[in-house]
Amino acid sequence: MDYSYYLRRIRETPVRILARKLLVRLRGYGAGQWERCSAFLFPDALTLQAFARVFPAAMRASLAKEIWARSNSCLMIADRQRSSFRKVFGGEPYVREILRRADKICDHEFDILGSGPVPLGRTIDWRQDFKSGHRWKLRYHKALWVYNPSDDSDIKVPWELSRFQHIPTLGKAFWLSRDMRYAEEFALQVADWMNKNPVEYGPNWKCPMDVAIRAVNWIYGYGFFYEVMRDREEFWEKFLLCLYEHGRFIRSNLEYDPARRGNHYLSNLVGLVYLGSLFTETEEGRAWLEFGTQELRKEMAFQVHADGTSYEMSTAYHHLVLELFVMGSIAAARRNQDPETQPTPQNDAQAIRRMMGEEFTELLEKMFEFVYRTRCPDGTSPLIGDHDDGRLHILAGYGSQKKDDFRHLLVVGGRLFERDEWLRAASPEGRETAWWLWPSGEFPSSSAGDGAADGLESRAYPQGGFYVMRHNEDFVLVRCGGVGLNGGGGHAHCDALSMEIWLGGQALIVDPGCYLYTADPKMRCLLRSTRYHNTVCVDGTEQNRFDGYNLFSMEECAFPRARQWKTGNDEDIFEGEHYGYERLEKGLVHRRRMIFDKRNRLFRWEDTLTASGPHRYEWNLHLAPGCFVAGAEPKADGEPRDAAMPVHLRAGERQFLLEANLASSPEVVEGWVSRSYGCKAPALILRWRVTAAGEMRAAFALRADN
Repeated sequence: MDYSYYLRRIRETPVRILARKLLVRLRGYGAGQWERCSAFLFPDALTLQAFARVFPAAMRASLAKEIWARSNSCLMIADRQRSSFRKVFGGEPYVREILRRADKICDHEFDILGSGPVPLGRTIDWRQDFKSGHRWKLRYHKALWVYNPSDDSDIKVPWELSRFQHIPTLGKAFWLSRDMRYAEEFALQVADWMNKNPVEYGPNWKCPMDVAIRAVNWIYGYGFFYEVMRDREEFWEKFLLCLYEHGRFIRSNLEYDPARRGNHYLSNLVGLVYLGSLFTETEEGRAWLEFGTQELRKEMAFQVHADGTSYEMSTAYHHLVLELFVMGSIAAARRNQDPETQPTPQNDAQAIRRMMGEEFTELLEKMFEFVYRTRCPDGTSPLIGDHDDGRLHILAGYGSQKKDDFRHLLVVGGRLFERDEWLRAASPEGRETAWWLWPSGEFPSSSAGDGAADGLESRAYPQGGFYVMRHNEDFVLVRCGGVGLNGGGGHAHCDALSMEIWLGGQALIVDPGCYLYTADPKMRCLLRSTRYHNTVCVDGTEQNRFDGYNLFSMEECAFPRARQWKTGNDEDIFEGEHYGYERLEKGLVHRRRMIFDKRNRLFRWEDTLTASGPHRYEWNLHLAPGCFVAGAEPKADGEPRDAAMPVHLRAGERQFLLEANLASSPEVVEGWVSRSYGCKAPALILRWRVTAAGEMRAAFALRADN
């Protein structure tokens, strides 16, 4: 057991806390006072002088040359590789787009978490949520509250900005243009951040996950800019000291839970692997690298099911976890290679298999396979469960508005595992990401990047609870899984037997997404609720219990299970059930049977609810943005409905027909769909309400309206 947390709490006596506050004040008056007071009050603190002895300048200079090959970062590359970059990615138009985005960063204009482009002024306030205006105080991180239900502040905004995921874009702009303005901006922002965010104080030290992600992106900046700014000895000393403190902080504040650890703990480990790779000449650095590597291997077995799905039961978090695993394992593997070894996919794949083991490597490949086989006809991913636009680093496409497209991972996996079909399905951002990892040689011509999903067959992921029916441009994903996190439900929704349906490449019925976390608890709860998924709600009761106070917990009540799964050339059949309503009446079970008629391009599903007494049943189908009901206007809840009639859906120039055997036509009400964090688009909901006693059966059919 790791007792560091408890020892740390004992050490934080009132006198020490006051002393730390004094040091925060003194830090702004010059390095001399800080060094003397820190050494007197905290003899174990690593000062600049002590750090210079541990990590001398000669070691720093030699280290910068190794980062590209060993630590998975981006050092300046030869001119021939620069010309290769232009050739592979379309020449000057592509380069100009990178420079345009870098110029916005230099102007301090950021668009994160649904904020839209916001100019932050001459100097950045790193502790402010610039969306709401709320600003957190410079308090010791354990005494800082990050969630206030009385306002709309969102701690994720300063966290996201302080992850410095814009550094690779600045680095690329400098590498392509040789304009020192981008290097100067990197140094100015990092120096400003270090001055305003002393170690362990303020909101940007509250979450070790964000500390780790920031460290990784700072290492990228070190690789890009050290060689051209090596004369700034004082800046680099403070920079490396702060990175070293990042490693100490992460190791002492691991987000570890014996039963329910997830992507936060995984991020901690990846941060330690990167930092350990950077400081491998120090005793602590070697310990970080060894610990992070060993724990990564264990976490793959703990957090990933045998079918390759993340146990957090969220497609977006599956992609984040996959990025953490693959980038962390590449960094660890390269640190143990000969520094002269060429960074190629084959060398990295062999090193990962050798270091991390067969089980880790096989599950890693299955995680990529899940990304490949569950993508929608347009290349995006169904957003099942929570999503918060989370990434480790953004090597390509920084500032892109498409946060539901995860195909950038497919090129990395395609090159590691030599899967040409993944390469063909990847996006341009994915090709660039892989190029930065393996810049030598030409990019494979098989990487067309068309994103086509034609030819994929139906596939079940029973441990994750995802069932995919597909044929060419027709696609259905049925959700039949638990809340994840060993029953903790941190990022799961009440979506048992919900589904997402595409017909002819057109999204018709979709999962509404997530929208926000603590900034809007009401919307957070609404979009987690049963009514906001394409399933049945009984008596207004949730399938799984949750409340509006603990926004990252959900009690498992539904326990869904698949009863039948059959695929063939002509049709696919799924049947499943859940028990979330048995607490209303013993024996009340919701069962859904779905049939995909591939020849006639027809989706049929039937809901059966077994009950003895009377109940209020409510069906909700959430239409995709841009999908409308022909000849119908949205109505308020409770308005009278017409007699049962087929529903004519219109999406663009195409018409679709939805039929139901219920006694009346549905209400058409206004709702929302969120495809990225902080953004929502208006969309319509079809809602049927029925009160009945005994067994209830409802049948639906959806097809193109020829």
